[in-house]
Amino acid sequence: MGQVGADGTPYITLHIAGTNWITVIDTGFNSDFELPAALFHDVVIEYVGPGMVQLAGGRIEEEEFYRVKLPFDGRLVEVEASFVKSDSLLLGTRMMRDYRLTIHFPDQSVELTRIK
Repeated sequence: MGQVGADGTPYITLHIAGTNWITVIDTGFNSDFELPAALFHDVVIEYVGPGMVQLAGGRIEEEEFYRVKLPFDGRLVEVEASFVKSDSLLLGTRMMRDYRLTIHFPDQSVELTRIK
């Protein structure tokens, strides 16, 4: 399903709005998704409001959240996401709560297996 990059970063690729997006698996990020601002008009359903997120290293920030629809694991899912100036997506731990994450660094492979 995914790969480990040359720099050791685990990622999957999601096809959204006609583009393949590198989606970094960030176990230090406790939300669903952080998306590139370029996707805002393609995926937003409604504004949710401000919320706090914990990033790697324990840093806590306030971000604006939106309800969005994204293709994930062969289906269209409705999740909460924030938007930032970036060329990649972050997949957070809240989105993976129904999945087992396996990262096999020697093989440079990543697998997300739905368990619920």
